[in-house]
Order: sequence, then structure tokens, then C-alpha cells
Amino acid sequence: MSLDNHPARRLLSAKQVCALMSFSRTTLWRKVRDGKFPAPVKTGENSSRFYEDEIAEIQADLPRVRYAPPASAEAVAEDAPAAA
Repeated sequence: MSLDNHPARRLLSAKQVCALMSFSRTTLWRKVRDGKFPAPVKTGENSSRFYEDEIAEIQADLPRVRYAPPASAEAVAEDAPAAA
């Protein structure tokens, strides 16, 4: 099998994934177990790694926080109760 047609995929350790995702190791493995995070690949008898492109895809799919634009001074004045 030729490797020329297959670009190398970078592998990340669980520690690196936790740092990228701001997860604890417990949370990472719970999400893997529950099918909410991609499973790692075995790279040795006692070693597992995650594909970087799969982690990047999850990061890209994270929801963004949307903040309302600041209210203009006129709109704030209109909402203020009238002085007696």
C-alpha cells in the first residue's frame, strides 16, 4: 500500500486534547464512553491518541456566544421612566 495518496494525520495525546478543549481527563473519557466525542486510536499496547483533525472539527462546531449590540443612548432614554 502506498502512503503517497494518504496525507499524514497528526495524533494528539489525551493530555493535549484536554488542554485544547478545556476538559479534565475524566470528562474526556466520559464523553468518549458516551459517544459524544471521537474515540481514540490505539498506537501501542498502553497508548491511545486522538486525530487532530477530528478535534478541530469538534471545535469548529462549538456554538458561539452571541451578544446583543450595545443599546444606543436614545433607546435607553426612551425606556427610562418619565420623571414625575
